[in-house]
Amino acid sequence: MKSNGLIKVVLRLGISLLLMWWVYRKMPIATLAENLIHIQWSLLPWVYVLLFLNTALSAWKWQILLRSNRLSVGFPRLFGSYLIGTFFSIFLPSSIGGDAYRIYDIARATRQSATSFASVLADRLSGFLALSMVALTATVFIAHRLDRPQLMMVPLLGITALLVVIGLLFSPDLMLRLTEKTPLARFPKVQTFFERLLAAFAQYRSRPTVLLRIMLISFVFHCSVALCVALMARTLYIRTDLIYFFGFVPVITLMEALPISIYGLGIRDFGYAYFFSMVGMGPLQTRTLAIFFVVVNLIYALSGGILFAVTWIYNGYRSSSHSD
Repeated sequence: MKSNGLIKVVLRLGISLLLMWWVYRKMPIATLAENLIHIQWSLLPWVYVLLFLNTALSAWKWQILLRSNRLSVGFPRLFGSYLIGTFFSIFLPSSIGGDAYRIYDIARATRQSATSFASVLADRLSGFLALSMVALTATVFIAHRLDRPQLMMVPLLGITALLVVIGLLFSPDLMLRLTEKTPLARFPKVQTFFERLLAAFAQYRSRPTVLLRIMLISFVFHCSVALCVALMARTLYIRTDLIYFFGFVPVITLMEALPISIYGLGIRDFGYAYFFSMVGMGPLQTRTLAIFFVVVNLIYALSGGILFAVTWIYNGYRSSSHSD
């Protein structure tokens, strides 16, 4: 089992390295480094303001989901958990690491592992659905402007797949009948966990106002992400119509979510190079923006790592004090 996990990590790392080589094989490293140094430093703090705002929006949405299942967790705890999850997402495929930490952290606080899992899953699904809708709305306009209707395919496929998954989760009787025909039925504890998960989703389904609120927050969040990347481009003296960021950034984010790379490396770079080259960005600009995005987010994620270290030290100190 461990060898299979190692093979998957090696494959993902290989895909990331291969795509990175292909995207950057003709790029002068010295020029890339110079572009990253000579930026509009006065704009950089505003990029981080948007990143913290996005984390706050995510924590707020998560709190709404938990409250709909009668779980009360303070906003600071959820904000901190989300921030630490961002740090863990660096090391594992897609955002799996961050989600796993958030589930563990809130399950420890509430002692409701199935409901905690459901809240993170609902958070993720609603986010991807809003992401796909933002992408589709923008790419309809972009596809017409560039005469490339194929640009709408990725968000359309994303919306279709997500609606199927959400529809199944909102149909507990159907899901339970399906699981009875799988090996899952042989494990009572796993089956019970799954039933509680579906019960949590039934609560979301019975509260349309909750669904509306989390979708609205998700839309604001992903619009803010697109604005954040546009501001990063402006920080690098790159000027491109804002509509392209609303169309391309969500599509690239959907591509990054595929668990076939490490932290989206390679896939993200390919996305920036492919999509933004359609609208006049040069090869050097697209690659610089892709690298700058990673650097900015790595620095931001380090704040989650620092918070995790401080929390771990504090909890260890408190435990030792109580034992004395």
